[in-house]
Amino acid sequence: MADTSMYENIMNRHTCRNYERDYEIPANVMKEIIDTALNSPFISEPDTNQIEFIVCTNRAKNQEAAEAQLEIFPQNVQDHLLSRKTQFGVENVMSCDASAEVIVYCRKENIVDNEKMNIDAGLAIMSICIASRAFGLETMCQGVMVGSGTAKVYGIPEDSIILGVAIGKAREGAHIPSRKIKNEVRFLE
Repeated sequence: MADTSMYENIMNRHTCRNYERDYEIPANVMKEIIDTALNSPFISEPDTNQIEFIVCTNRAKNQEAAEAQLEIFPQNVQDHLLSRKTQFGVENVMSCDASAEVIVYCRKENIVDNEKMNIDAGLAIMSICIASRAFGLETMCQGVMVGSGTAKVYGIPEDSIILGVAIGKAREGAHIPSRKIKNEVRFLE
């Protein structure tokens, strides 16, 4: 029998684009969330250290990273992201006012196996998303935070970022898009 609460956390996880601006994730909760990522079932060799994490709860620093990253995009992408200010009522158009920004990355000198590194990163990110739900928090995986603007502000090598994850408490009436599952599944007996 599946753990109902874990099952519900997975099935009810959605991307959130409106977070409570004044909510701060308690440090012990943030540590527990990241501990789940560190204990994910990685497929890389146990003694490799392919993926690393930046956890930033400093809203000013996260805003600086968002602004630096926004500048690298073409105007049409900038306009789309900037429309979040009015569409979702947010100040930070990248994190949508989330309490924390987690950047998952890998330094080129640490890459042992690129395919396994990406799988490990995916497992860690999924752990972050599910653990966040267990604490009543929502997440938003962010491809838009992959780039030189983010890297410069957070002090990590360019071209090392795999994905960003915004974490926070959903604002009342938050925009949660409907999920459209298009994957094909075949059961063979």
